Amino acid sequence: IPLAPNNPGTKSASNSINQHVPISKASSVKTAFLLKVPVLPLIWLGVVLLLAIRWIRANRQFHSLILNENQLHDSDILNVFEECCSQCRIHRKIQLILTDRVESPALFGILRPKLLIPEKMISRFSEEEWKMIFLHELTHVRRGDLWIHAVTSVLLLLHSFNPLTSYAARRM
Repeated sequence: IPLAPNNPGTKSASNSINQHVPISKASSVKTAFLLKVPVLPLIWLGVVLLLAIRWIRANRQFHSLILNENQLHDSDILNVFEECCSQCRIHRKIQLILTDRVESPALFGILRPKLLIPEKMISRFSEEEWKMIFLHELTHVRRGDLWIHAVTSVLLLLHSFNPLTSYAARRM
């Protein structure tokens, strides 16, 4: 709704252009909100990138620590492992690494998986117990659990602001 023109005595084309229009409070709030909306995706992208860098750095750091660890050379345990690999029909090479960096046997690595075995466990188990441990870990390799874990990690990065995603990941 136009207010009074700037110069009420003259009637020209510029009078209609120079009229004052009241700005409502609601439209200024709406304008301010619209200006801030494009910032939210940038904040999200920044957080995702920071979390991704942190995740990649932690994995690379752990990988570099594992590279310095010794491979398992116990022939009895290696024979059990080879038997389990053939039983599970796994033909790719999986290194057995002795380390004190894990508390229980665990797989690490997607493209070149390594089975990490705590040094303190090496003399604790019988041949039959080692067979059960190896079959369990090799089942993870055969089912592709390492890939599923990687995809889940990426999804968690992308949906880091969603509390339901974090809850679901903890329940897996």
